[in-house]
Amino acid sequence: MRIYRREFLVAAAVLVALSGCTGVAADPTASPTAEPVAGPAIAVLTVGGTGVTAIDENGEEVSSLDYTSDGATTVAYLTAVFGSEPAVTTRPSDNSCHTEAARATWGDDAVELLYDFVGERTELPTGQYVQLTVKSATVGDVSIETPTGFSVGEPETELVASIPGVGTHVNSALPDNTYVDYEVAGGEYTDSNDADFGQDENEYWGAQAFVNGGVIAELWAPVVFQSAC
Repeated sequence: MRIYRREFLVAAAVLVALSGCTGVAADPTASPTAEPVAGPAIAVLTVGGTGVTAIDENGEEVSSLDYTSDGATTVAYLTAVFGSEPAVTTRPSDNSCHTEAARATWGDDAVELLYDFVGERTELPTGQYVQLTVKSATVGDVSIETPTGFSVGEPETELVASIPGVGTHVNSALPDNTYVDYEVAGGEYTDSNDADFGQDENEYWGAQAFVNGGVIAELWAPVVFQSAC
């Protein structure tokens, strides 16, 4: 686990709190801080509920990009952060919950970006245009972490302990698999027994860790926490 300066963590927490007050983007947009600038090398990419943030080797935030950005902008941003070109393919539709989408990967599938989704129904939260899956702790020299400093391969218990009140869901069919909602970007949790459950399936969303056997296996963002799929 990487420890950051307290000032950065407080700033990140304020950013997350403010994100819930913003309106839904009508079209994909590019962040004004989309391009990493010259300076110390990028050491960490944090995957948060509303976007990603590049941090240099001195622990300073260099740039950030929201998931409301379009696919081309996001591909260019991650390419600059990782310092390598992605492999680009197509993720086919499963004729159910997952529509066809463009797929870019870095580091031998360590990081997957889905974008340019086809069709009306996608697994994306409302107003978001790209989706990340992280399957490794690093790409090259860049560590990929949650905003509280946890990566793939680290214990679920430590991640949960770093975020008081975080939601954890157990897959009853596969009890070794759990899901930790480590950063909520919008909406509120609805109990499955509540009459309103499933009425706004794209409302409650953010960043989630998929855990297998007590160890973080993947990071997902942005993801709908409660969905019919």
